[in-house]
Amino acid sequence: MTKTLKTTKARGPLGRIPKRNRSLWNMGLKRTIMTKILKITQVRSALGRIPKHRRTVRALGLKRIGDIAAQPDNPAIRGMIRAVGYLLKVEELEK
Repeated sequence: MTKTLKTTKARGPLGRIPKRNRSLWNMGLKRTIMTKILKITQVRSALGRIPKHRRTVRALGLKRIGDIAAQPDNPAIRGMIRAVGYLLKVEELEK
């Protein structure tokens, strides 16, 4: 026998999303409790760069110049930013 899981439309993996955190949730953040958030803006094109750098920019949630993504401040994201920092502008936001 297989078990089926119930899903609801208004819930994410952490349950109900409080109103004050919905904008962060819509920007791609999965956690509602964080201390620091990085606001990442793409300022240069990824065209003509090595494929690994193009994939890194895409993994950060950026598609074109002027796109903005919010990511949690952790070592994995910091490493990605270090690799393609010449294409980005990064700001730290306190929650």
